[in-house]
Amino acid sequence: MASLESFCTLSLQYSLFLALTFLLVKTPTSVTPLCLEDERDALLLFNQSIFIKSNASGDPLAYPKTASWELQGQNTSDCCFWDGVECDEQTGHVVGLDLSSSCIYASINSTSTLFRLVYLQRLNLGDNDFNYSQIPSQLKVFSRLTYLNLSNSQFYGQVPSEISELSHLSSLDLGRLNPLDASYPVDKPLQLKISNLVRLFQNLTALEKLDLSYVNISSIVPDNWGNLSSLTFLNLEGCQLSGLVPFSISQLTKLVYLNLGGNKFSGTIPLWLDKLYNLTTLILYFNNLRGEIPPLENLTQLTSLDVYSNSLTGQVPLRLSNCTLLNHLAIANNYLQGTIPDSWSNLVNIVYIDLQGNNFTGTVRFDMFLNLKKLELLNMPGNNLSLVMANASVNDTFAKFYHLGLGDCNIQLQEFPDFLRYQDELTFLGLRRNRLLGMIPKWVGDVHSQKLQFLFLSGNSLTGLEQPSMFSLFKNLKVLDIDDNKLEGPAPIPPPSILRYNLSGNYLNGELSPLFCNLHSVLFLDVSYNNLSGTIPQCLGNFSDSLLALSLANNSLKGGIPETFSKGSSLRLIDLSHNRLEGRLPRSLTNCKMLEGLDLSENHFSDSFPSWLGVLPRLQILTLRENQFFGAIEVPENEFGFPKLQILDLSKNNFTGGLSSEFFQSLNNMKAFDSDQWAYMQSSQNILSKEMIIPSHFVYQIILANKGLYMKYSKIPNALVAIDLSSNEFQGEIPSSIGLLKMAKVLNFSNNKFSGGIPSNFGGLTNLESLDLSQNTIAGRIPPQLTQLTFLAYFNVSYNQLEGPLLQGRQFDTFETSSYIGNSGLCGRPLSKRCGDSETESATFEEEEKGSSFTSSVRGIIIMIGFASGFVVGIVIGNKFTAWKYHWFDKNCSRLRRRSQRPLLHNVIIN
Repeated sequence: MASLESFCTLSLQYSLFLALTFLLVKTPTSVTPLCLEDERDALLLFNQSIFIKSNASGDPLAYPKTASWELQGQNTSDCCFWDGVECDEQTGHVVGLDLSSSCIYASINSTSTLFRLVYLQRLNLGDNDFNYSQIPSQLKVFSRLTYLNLSNSQFYGQVPSEISELSHLSSLDLGRLNPLDASYPVDKPLQLKISNLVRLFQNLTALEKLDLSYVNISSIVPDNWGNLSSLTFLNLEGCQLSGLVPFSISQLTKLVYLNLGGNKFSGTIPLWLDKLYNLTTLILYFNNLRGEIPPLENLTQLTSLDVYSNSLTGQVPLRLSNCTLLNHLAIANNYLQGTIPDSWSNLVNIVYIDLQGNNFTGTVRFDMFLNLKKLELLNMPGNNLSLVMANASVNDTFAKFYHLGLGDCNIQLQEFPDFLRYQDELTFLGLRRNRLLGMIPKWVGDVHSQKLQFLFLSGNSLTGLEQPSMFSLFKNLKVLDIDDNKLEGPAPIPPPSILRYNLSGNYLNGELSPLFCNLHSVLFLDVSYNNLSGTIPQCLGNFSDSLLALSLANNSLKGGIPETFSKGSSLRLIDLSHNRLEGRLPRSLTNCKMLEGLDLSENHFSDSFPSWLGVLPRLQILTLRENQFFGAIEVPENEFGFPKLQILDLSKNNFTGGLSSEFFQSLNNMKAFDSDQWAYMQSSQNILSKEMIIPSHFVYQIILANKGLYMKYSKIPNALVAIDLSSNEFQGEIPSSIGLLKMAKVLNFSNNKFSGGIPSNFGGLTNLESLDLSQNTIAGRIPPQLTQLTFLAYFNVSYNQLEGPLLQGRQFDTFETSSYIGNSGLCGRPLSKRCGDSETESATFEEEEKGSSFTSSVRGIIIMIGFASGFVVGIVIGNKFTAWKYHWFDKNCSRLRRRSQRPLLHNVIIN
């Protein structure tokens, strides 16, 4: 009993001792803040130097972490309790600062109080906006740093070499999002000198993760990767790297993630990649790689293979089907060929397959893909496949797609694909250019009205909607392309969510419904090449603050243009050509400050020359051909009027008077411009979809007389500079100021009353390809300076009062007699009249040409259809029409012309 009491006494004493010890240890820290005062003050001062902007961070879950730092209350004086702050439990020093996605908007430099936190080991400032300030070299004071993340934070300029002094870094992230994803100016990249990259490789030997995505390096990758033997994650996406994929990467045997996409690597995909046994992700997209895809037989851990948009050939390796862990396969936009093997049914974990734009052939049973139950994205257009759907309509136990692109798959069905009844997760559906017939059934709206965002049905033979109001019921539909079908009746109404709507090239009739006025978010609206009548709804100008491109061309619309274009308009293209519109042009068009193209050709407008449009700073195309415009061309009040104009077509109107030299002197964009001459004029807007971006383009198009023919440009090259003043009543001399327009490719002044001589400074128009001065009263000699026009392919001065010998040599040896007839004073080859010979030209020849009052510059119509690949196909129609035949065809067969000229594609989009 005594021993028990002794034991209890000792236990009590021991417990009291432990309690006292605990109190003695904890009491000081309960009254003294754990955070050190100087570090707390440094954080507070930093907080005072920044602003909070909701759009400074891209993460939808972003919030301002620093907002709570100065609140009064419990624990707020101790910075270790602040959001994003981490302290060492023993010393109280701030060792971690995570302000990622904190909506910070500020500039940061080496004097920032952040650099007083010299004990930092982890720093994350990612996903903020540091207003294009440079990464401070003062980062070197963080000598203990193991983690540094400055990604997606709008830094710019050179990455400081001092980062290579942070020798303890195991993770370095300076990358940013793909420029297509983010609003990051191309002219303000983050840059890294190759010498600094070499130093980084040499010193940061503890690195396990390195992300330099979209940091501009612009060099060949240095060959010293051996120092980074711990590296498991390497992202050099979009760094402007060139040369071969460096062999030294093969020395990284621990590498798990490798991203070299979006660069300029050439050569083949190296065979040694097969030795990176731990590799799970291999990304080589958008390079210049050629040859075949290696066997990849040792990459048994591979989960993602992304090699799209290269120049790869051959077949997909059969052993790929052994990569049973593979969930992402992107091999689109190459030159791959062969069939899709049945063994792909072994890819039981596959989620994403993109085969678009290759040369795959053969017949594919669609149920193979349906049986891959994890498959969510399947994209196959642009091949030569035939997709068989015989057993593809069973039930809802198959794969559930969110993205299904089956364009160009030779699907031939008498009805809409039945298996889509069970695909209620779809956000993207592409069935473009197949052989679908008949009506779109009612169940499409019942099943897909909640989630579908992108619907592409162009180029089929669909005749209508079983439920006419179907599309208006779709709650989230953003893009609807149903052009080049056989839809009849009124134009279907899309939902208010629509961003792009293309109904071009159908048989729609009736008036545009007032319900179109509800489309307040629409960016691209195209209902051209139909049989629509009535007037243009007044509301189209009211929501022009969102609308980028509007095409109502080739219909039978009447009345005037609404006088409702509001200030702040975003309109870049207005195409109302080939209608029956009339009246004056609305002066509210001057509110469209973003306008790049205005095509009003072949209507009945009656107005003076709209010199007031000269205030539009971006107007490139002004086409008024074949209307009833009258009077002289007035000079804009602003001496710099029409600063960007490069295509001006005023032909077939009633303009009179002389041409003002000052007018042409103001056309500065025709003198020189620095835009991409290999690109095309278009409006673009990226539209977001799940896990991908849908680039949406509205390509501008015009009909223009060039080289003696009417050409339809379904894609207008940026380099095209043209002036067509033909078939008016202009008189007087041709201004020599036109000779200043050095970028001009087409000049057509035919069928007017111009007099005087040909300006000699036209010899300086070295880009000129077509010059038509026929059917005037121009006198004098042909200036010898014109022999400098080495690109001149078409030259017509017929039916004038020119005299003297013809020019010889260079391009002038290629022009035929028809270029000069009707000038009795001309002599020399190819004319029959020899210089010094008093004999007149052959009477027989004159008789053959007599009576042709129609200008020889227009003898037919050529239709040029530009495809997405940039190639041009020309179809020449009626090249032997005389003048009266042409006008009869033009006036009385306009509907036939509209159908035959209809472009295959107005818009180019990945589907």
